[in-house]
Amino acid sequence: MMKVNLPSFCLAWGLAFYCSCNTVDRRTVLHIPIKEKGVVINVDYVAVGATSKDVMQIIRFSSDGKSEVLKNLEVYDTILSYNLRDDTTLSLIFCDTVFMSRPQKLDTINVRIN
Repeated sequence: MMKVNLPSFCLAWGLAFYCSCNTVDRRTVLHIPIKEKGVVINVDYVAVGATSKDVMQIIRFSSDGKSEVLKNLEVYDTILSYNLRDDTTLSLIFCDTVFMSRPQKLDTINVRIN
């Protein structure tokens, strides 16, 4: 009969459970270089798993390598279009395609990028 060290088994099981619950799938769905400002704006879809809602993140990357999350959006899963309105504002049109049985609601989100 094989003996199992209970504390080691519990630790291994807990670690495996923690890792499976905290896997994050991040995909960049839009990459916008803004040469005049020396920045790049990414819109990432972040699938966090069963324990949290998935989010769309709007992230600003500056030329010195720093990044800043400008906005987290929990309601949307698809970006339809964008427009750089002036040198300080990015206008993005999002929708949620999960509930296809209802009419799609489009939302415009304006984000300051300076």
